[in-house]
Amino acid sequence: MIIDAMEKRILHEIKYIENRVEELASFMREYCHTLEVFQQNEAPLSWLSLNSTHKRQILDENGYLTAVNEPWLRIMGYKQEEVIGKWFGDLLYPPDITVFTKELLCNGKIGEVDVLVLRMKRNDGTLVGVTFKAIIGFDDYGIFRRIFCEVEDITKFIRFDASFQRTEVVPKIRTVK
Repeated sequence: MIIDAMEKRILHEIKYIENRVEELASFMREYCHTLEVFQQNEAPLSWLSLNSTHKRQILDENGYLTAVNEPWLRIMGYKQEEVIGKWFGDLLYPPDITVFTKELLCNGKIGEVDVLVLRMKRNDGTLVGVTFKAIIGFDDYGIFRRIFCEVEDITKFIRFDASFQRTEVVPKIRTVK
């Protein structure tokens, strides 16, 4: 009886270890893929191209803006010198700061954030609803260094009254395989 219980416990532990090893292998595959993508994408300035119609920004590992392109500046109403070096959370509607820090700065460090929906403050104080897609950049040693972000204005699709609930927008992190 005791032997059977011990055998069951050992089999349970072996299964647990197998599952953890598979999780680690999956994480390493994701990490390697992300690293490969950014080694191919070493030129963030071309990513921020003035010819692009996409609104793009680059954040450092702490969430501070290091670069934005012209379409981003136009929609947000800022000048470059007003935002470079500014913490991105300062541009967000206060309830969305927690979503940004949790989903991007904490959880996003492992790969690519599929879509976050955030409310940002324009320079004139009005709110703009944006979808926020990001790819995380690592250095040669695998250390999290930058966040390449693409922002899309969705203000016309959402309302900013009391009916807008954070639970209506569930950010998800896409795993890269």
